[in-house]
Amino acid sequence: MQNFEILLHWFFRIDQSLAIADTKCSSRTVVDWWTFAREVCHVALKNQRQA
Repeated sequence: MQNFEILLHWFFRIDQSLAIADTKCSSRTVVDWWTFAREVCHVALKNQRQA
């Protein structure tokens, strides 16, 4: 697996409630970061495949 694919898999699979507990952030903040991170991974994967 490529690094970006590993990251993408991790962001989709990890339990968000654990992240909320670990970071002491609100669920909205965690969801916003998850969305951002997934977008970054998607764009990076798309660019990598086009290269």
